[in-house]
Amino acid sequence: MINSIEENPLTNIISDGGYTAIFRTIGIIGDSLSSGEHESLNEDGKVGYHDYYEYSWGQFMARACGLTAYNFSVGGLTAKEFQRLARYMKCFTPEKACQGYIIALGVNDLKDVNFHYSGGFGTMPDFENKDDTLIGAYVQVIRQIRDLQPKARIFVVTPPVRHYEDGERIKREERFSEFLRSLPQYFEFLYVIDLICLRVVQAFCQSKKQGELVDYYPIFIVQHFFVEFIFKITFGSAIMPACNCCGHYLLFMS
Repeated sequence: MINSIEENPLTNIISDGGYTAIFRTIGIIGDSLSSGEHESLNEDGKVGYHDYYEYSWGQFMARACGLTAYNFSVGGLTAKEFQRLARYMKCFTPEKACQGYIIALGVNDLKDVNFHYSGGFGTMPDFENKDDTLIGAYVQVIRQIRDLQPKARIFVVTPPVRHYEDGERIKREERFSEFLRSLPQYFEFLYVIDLICLRVVQAFCQSKKQGELVDYYPIFIVQHFFVEFIFKITFGSAIMPACNCCGHYLLFMS
């Protein structure tokens, strides 16, 4: 439980980079929510989608904290498709090794898990036997980071809250979030940014409408201050709160 407003990371807006500025390099692995994607409209009324990294929340973070942020992200990305992107962008080369990584994947995977993965959602042992599952693909990303940077700090992000009529989609997102919350048991230096527990909604995180390039700034605030709060917990200057709605800790540490 959050005992006071001072303990809520989203109520304390800081004017500088804070503890997050300790990082000199951060890799942002994600989909359109991380790539600064916005819509365009041509003369025929056809909508196009374009990644504007300079307007992504990762680059807002880079400017605020004085660090270098690599956008390993594109619109529509899944954990499985990230492998192709990683080869194209050379994400896991020594010159692009980062001190911290934020992984914000899963939204596109969860639209139709069985379409993207022959083995479906999967279970934790899948990352050992290489089955074609969502869990196996996600954990592969973590392991690639670990192979390159054994002590890099990794932050995994639950999907933001959405208002669906599709009850099955909601169940899939809840199951996926539980999977993410379990990861600190398996990987050292891994933390969970739990957008669901704090009811951070999709509308707050992103608007792709034409001319609204500033709208990725709010999600920068969310991501930045979660990372900031984790540092405060690590150094013993804050209490790790439990969520009022489900009892889960909002930030999980190994």
